[in-house]
Amino acid sequence: MKKTPAPFAPFEHQPRTRLVFGEGSAGRAGELAREIGLKTVLLVTDGGVVAAGHAERVRRSLEAARVQAIVFDKVRENPATRDVAECLRAGAAVWTRPRVVIFC
Repeated sequence: MKKTPAPFAPFEHQPRTRLVFGEGSAGRAGELAREIGLKTVLLVTDGGVVAAGHAERVRRSLEAARVQAIVFDKVRENPATRDVAECLRAGAAVWTRPRVVIFC
């Protein structure tokens, strides 16, 4: 009997992204940024998250750790390429190349 090939080729993926989730995580942003030696980050958020106070909590934590936060708060639902370009311009105003982006 002939063996049917698998629909997908086997692979392994080891992401380099660290995801921190849970109660109090926003308040740890500064500590986590300093832990990896950051001095500046791009904080990407939207108006609703800003209005709820979450972005400010992250920004204060970063500031307390002496990490500069460039805030981009113009994220829209289902962002298009132009939205991404605008976000990158916000980061490029300070960096020669973006280092870390925090989504809030």
